Amino acid sequence: DLRPTITVAFSIPFALASFTGGTADNAIPAKATAQITLASKDRAAAAAFLADMERTLRSRYGDREPALALATEETPLPPAVFAQPQADAILKYVTESMDGVHTMSPDAEGLVESSSNLGLVAAGPDGVEIRQMPRSSVAARLEEIETRQRALGAECGLAVAVEEKSCPWPVKPGSRLVAAIAGAYRRVNGTPMKVSAIHAGLECGAFAALSADLDIASIGPDILGAHSPGETLLLPSVAKTWRLLATLLPSLG
Repeated sequence: DLRPTITVAFSIPFALASFTGGTADNAIPAKATAQITLASKDRAAAAAFLADMERTLRSRYGDREPALALATEETPLPPAVFAQPQADAILKYVTESMDGVHTMSPDAEGLVESSSNLGLVAAGPDGVEIRQMPRSSVAARLEEIETRQRALGAECGLAVAVEEKSCPWPVKPGSRLVAAIAGAYRRVNGTPMKVSAIHAGLECGAFAALSADLDIASIGPDILGAHSPGETLLLPSVAKTWRLLATLLPSLG
């Protein structure tokens, strides 16, 4: 989604006790929860702010997120809260961190070349952990994202560590392997195959890093809602993929 993010200032004084969201660094979080403390006199104003914010978000993203909702409930007073500078640093990193498209591919129209997603946030009594996954088909773009995140982390007083990198897998126009797969698909199904470049971190990148001469393509069954709680595999497409491989591999040999 290339639409700009909505940013609204919350002017009611509050203290942050905890903030959690997401389940994995390679998935876009489906929900997040924050626990805050505020003066009793500001309770109604805070509820009104959140109701107005929900309407704003629904008008902006309701077509993509029909179940979008903001909910509040009273909880016991937490034993501790973050000092204000700490809370400000956490929220600054989360809101200013690269989360979305960084660059578009110059080789394939409409293809994202590099991006990063904020995958997991866990801030509470045990400390602060923020995980995200940059992806790119070009190594230099990954370095750009890493440099930017390190600078933001330093500004927020957070240590940034790169645990694992997704190996770039550049687009290869005129791939002979893709042409062979498309031919096998037509022979099996009698219809042309849809060939497209996608933006994702795949194991293919690890093989591409070993040799620039390798011709690599990725095929597989149909999946809906990848990396979401509703991810679904369409079982009939598994058999179609198997038949394609059974036709393709002898022709390559």
